[in-house]
Order: sequence, then C-alpha cells, then structure tokens
Amino acid sequence: MPYKIAGLPGTWYEPGTRKGNSTIAWRGQLPDGRWTEFFTDSANQSGAETHRRRVFAKWHRDHPPAAGATVSLSSAAAHYKDARARSDEERRRVDAVVHCLGAELDVAAVNQTHATKAARKYREQRAAANQRARVEERQMYPPPTAETVNREVLTPLRAIVNFAAEQGWRSKIVLKAVKPEKGEVPSQPRRVAKDVDVDRLLTAIEERLATLKPTGHRQLNYRREVASLRARRALVVLVHERGYRISEWLRWEWNTIDLQSAIARILLSKPDRWVEFDLSSQAVAALAEMPPLDKGRVFPWRHRSQVYQAIDRIAPKGIHWRPHDSRRAVVTAVIRATGDPVLAQKYVSHASIKTTLRYRVVEPQEVRPAVRSGPSGRIGPKLL
Repeated sequence: MPYKIAGLPGTWYEPGTRKGNSTIAWRGQLPDGRWTEFFTDSANQSGAETHRRRVFAKWHRDHPPAAGATVSLSSAAAHYKDARARSDEERRRVDAVVHCLGAELDVAAVNQTHATKAARKYREQRAAANQRARVEERQMYPPPTAETVNREVLTPLRAIVNFAAEQGWRSKIVLKAVKPEKGEVPSQPRRVAKDVDVDRLLTAIEERLATLKPTGHRQLNYRREVASLRARRALVVLVHERGYRISEWLRWEWNTIDLQSAIARILLSKPDRWVEFDLSSQAVAALAEMPPLDKGRVFPWRHRSQVYQAIDRIAPKGIHWRPHDSRRAVVTAVIRATGDPVLAQKYVSHASIKTTLRYRVVEPQEVRPAVRSGPSGRIGPKLL
C-alpha cells in the first residue's frame, strides 16, 4: 500500500505493491515539476530514503540552476565541487565552510559579514582543539594565523561565490582577506628550495635504496619500500625541475608520458589547460624505474599531507623540503634567467602576475645600490 512520510515529499510503495517491485518504490515530482517514479535499491525505509537522496543529488548535478535562480550555498558548493574541485582536500574545505555558515543560506546573500563569521568560528574551533589536545599534541593545533584562516576559510568561500557569479546566481563581490589579530605572531618568510638541499635529499634517498635488502618473509615490505623510495625520488626531481603544483602531480597518469621521446603532458589548473613539456634525462631515469600503479596514476599518494610525511621520513637533518618551495625556486630562476615575470607566470601556470611576483625571492646581493661616491664624498652618481 502507498504511504506518506512526514517531512519527505512523494509517495512510497512497499515491496510487491507496485508492478511486482522487490524493493521500495518512490513516486513524486522532480524539482522542475515533472513526475517520476523509480525503484530503490533497498527493502528497508532508511536505505530507500538514502537512495532517493542520491537520485536527487545526481539530478541536481546534471541540471544546474538557471541564471537568476535562487540557489542555496550548499547547492552552489556541490556544483562547484563537480565542476572545479581538483582534490579531496579542496572538497573538505568547501564542505567545512558550508557547514559553518549553513547549507540553506542563499548564495546571493553571502557577503563580508559571513566571511568574518566563518573566520571567527574557525579560530574558535582551533582554540578548542588546542585546549583538548595533550601537551605533546598541541603543536598539531597551533593558534591559526591570518594566513591559515584565509587559506582554510576565505579561499573556499571566494571560490564558491565567484563560481556562483559566473553562473549568474548572484552579482560579483570581493571578499576581503582576514587581517592579523592584535599580538598575532607574523608568519615566517616564504622559503625557497635550494639546489644543494634538494641534492642532499636525493642523495639520502639513493643511500636508503642502496642499503635495502630483501630478506625472507619481508619480501613484500621490501618491494613496497623500494617502490615508495623511487616514487619520492621521481617526485622531487620533477617538482624541482618544473615547479607545477603538487595537486597536479598527484593526478598525473602514465598514459600522458612518452619515456622514449622524453615528452609528457600534464593537466594544469588556474586555468585548466593541458601543457606538453620535455623530460630531463634524470626525470626519465627516475620514472623508468617506477612500477605503474593499478589505477594508472604515476604517484601512489592521494593528499599532499601524505607526500610531506613520506619526504620527512627520509630527509636528512636540517632539510624541510616542500613542493611549493621548489615552485618558488623555479619562478625565481626563470625571472633571473630571462628578466620576464610573464614568462615565469606562464611556466608555472599562475592565474595572476601578482602571485608570480610574490613568489620571486630576492637575495640581499641583488638589491645593493649600484651607486658610487662623487668627488665631494656625496653618495650618488658622479655629475658631469
């Protein structure tokens, strides 16, 4: 017999009551007003409701709202994740912001007040986590700086709002970054990877590979460790040579690589575009020793945090290498060699030239005044 459930639209049918259905059936209207009927994958009510939510979620993904429509923050975020999100970490940040501000909030109403509210709530959550943690764990939840808040809160919120503006769901708006709080410890100067430190890291990986030996029942562990070390070596070489983002390397696939011709392609982001680049002899050798993964990806890690942990386990004392340090090194090297920031911008795929200029690291010897003392002892160019 058909029955209704309070709070849920549509009509439900028990197994065997609708065209011989073996699972619960649902009949109702789609968001565009059309009537539909489908059988769920479950004979119990909770499973049937889950199936219905999945069907409607897929419908919403396949039918984005038209320009001018009223769209909730959660709906805009869902469409953004399907269209633009490149990593699980980015999706996590988007979901956290939506949870903080409320899923039913109209995306057209989001303004600077909401950004400030989300930033304040994020600070409070980090402070609470710090209080709950043991003393030895509190370094995992340090007081967030303005830079951290902007990365975790403002960046995903801006992405959702800008995407909504592109779709015509709201007008364009500029969300200002969170300013440092009074007494906040300033962030450390941006680090740039030095060639000598990268060489030391690669040497440490080579030494570890040389000392590994297969012994009895530990054959499987030996193969895993060798594969992991070879992946680390290839990643360090490629990142330090090309400077692409770590998220772009982690989704890189073998079918885009031609080792015989020493040519590869990679999908860059901001904006999305495929680029073809030459592989150095060192990169070709490192990739040739790597066993392909089952799913076609080149590297075994899913998140950048896994990469950091893998590198830190093998790095010599005093070396704290991060892929973005090499990205800054590449930008600096290209600008020094060519004197053209636009070329560096295109090389590493920055969306804005301002970002490229911030990545440029200036050494003290580069800013010494090119002046000389005049005959009167005055500092400055000699007058004719």
